[in-house]
Order: sequence, then structure tokens, then C-alpha cells
Amino acid sequence: MGYYKTIYLAAMTSISSEVYEAAAVDGASNFKIFTKITVPMLRNTTRFLIITSLIGGLQMFEEPKLLFSGWASLGNGQTGGPGHTALTTVWKFFNDAFSQDSRLGYGSAMAYTLFVIIMLFSVVGFRLSRGKDGKGE
Repeated sequence: MGYYKTIYLAAMTSISSEVYEAAAVDGASNFKIFTKITVPMLRNTTRFLIITSLIGGLQMFEEPKLLFSGWASLGNGQTGGPGHTALTTVWKFFNDAFSQDSRLGYGSAMAYTLFVIIMLFSVVGFRLSRGKDGKGE
């Protein structure tokens, strides 16, 4: 949460105070100022944070692995936590590619598929962040 707060704070401080003063002089309420000025001016920042958090979520491996790596040693033979509730895409790839069965081809296919999905998120995020004229806002 600290990362997102820092990015939003930096984006909010870049909004000129003259814009807020002009809205206040025009008689806009605080709610109108927030919905008509602040939110639209933070649109690109919000898009950036959504795309990067989705990509980060797809690549998550360490946190669930650290929390639930001892689950298989309890004798139930499962990986990914109780009922596979903490199994992420990268953890599934790791288990399939480097387990005792060593299905490297299947793991490689999963890694390439994850790469394509992340590239699609990146392209969509890039296209959304461009302005209507195609040069940015």
C-alpha cells in the first residue's frame, strides 16, 4: 500500500493549485472538485498502477511459497496451500517444471503463456495511457 500511496501523492502534488483555486472561485463544491478535477487528472496514474499491480500479481511467487511451503511436509502431498488456495501461476509453473516428474516442456509452455499474457497487459496499458490524438495527454 505504501508504494501506491507514494505514487498517488506524487501525482496529486503535480496538479496545479491554480486549477483548484479557479474551481473554488467558480463556486464548485469539494465533491465536484474531487470528481471533476482530481480524479480525471489522476487517470493515467491509476491506469499505470492497475496494470503494474496486475503484472505483479501474475508474477507473484515468493510470498505464497514462503507462507505455504511447509504445507506439503505435513503429509498430505499438496503444494499451494490448503486446497490449492495459494497456488499462483508461477508456483504452478515451478512445481510442474522442477518437481520429481520434471515436466520441463509443460513448464516451458506455461512460462511462455505467462509471458504472452503479461505482454498483452502491457500493450493494453500502453494503448489506454495514450491520449485521443495518439501522442499522450
